[in-house]
Amino acid sequence: MTESVDQFHARITSDTADVARIRKTFEAFLAVHGFDAKNTGEIGLVLNEALANVIRHAYEGMPDQPIEITASADSNGVSIEIRDWGKGIVPIIVDEHQKDPHKPGGLGLPCMKKMMTSLAFIAQPDGMLLKLHRLK
Repeated sequence: MTESVDQFHARITSDTADVARIRKTFEAFLAVHGFDAKNTGEIGLVLNEALANVIRHAYEGMPDQPIEITASADSNGVSIEIRDWGKGIVPIIVDEHQKDPHKPGGLGLPCMKKMMTSLAFIAQPDGMLLKLHRLK
């Protein structure tokens, strides 16, 4: 028996206006594949944070740069890849308990790591590939 796998693909720009739209579309994809509201919301939040980080850090706020999102879902979970052509610097994920609570920011990556089964940044010659996986 072959497992049914469905694909999601989107190419957006680094315009912050695209983030909410793509998150909503991706959350609908997850819901169709059996993710409950809690898991759909958490994975959508991770996607939102990852895209915000690409826009802020890889592209330094430039609104017209490409971002490619691909995902596959089956009865076991979802795998997501987010590709950018920005700076290509692998971020350092600081433990949330080591974070200075008086300084804003810096909790996005620890939260992403906590909400996903796996998270890997893979530097590319011309940018970055973020691979995320979440089991059901």
